[in-house]
Amino acid sequence: AGIQIYSAGTKAHVGLVSKLDDPVNPQNMGKAYREGNNWKIAKVVGGTMTILQTIAATFVADSLAEIRWPTTTTVELWYGGSKISTTHTVNDIGAGTYYGMFSTRPNSLITQFWLDSEVMSFEF
Repeated sequence: AGIQIYSAGTKAHVGLVSKLDDPVNPQNMGKAYREGNNWKIAKVVGGTMTILQTIAATFVADSLAEIRWPTTTTVELWYGGSKISTTHTVNDIGAGTYYGMFSTRPNSLITQFWLDSEVMSFEF
């Protein structure tokens, strides 16, 4: 899953969720998000978030951010066409089927979302 972010507020969390178990009562998922000058890759197990890695990366408008699962239990973060995280083993979040994007601030603008190379249209 991936997103293209046009703008992100300095205090915003803007990013992706993957392998989410339940959109109504989310307890398990993979997560990658921008916070200030950093990207973070995390997992949520039983409702508790654990940061797997924090990566300093300069924000570039319209750069592509992707959370990739090379195997069913390994996850990576890609930004601007390059892998910026290490490969993390995550074998405790399950196999949820929901993927999506999120932002915690109204001044963040996501211009594109895609899943398995298919761009998803959306309007606000």
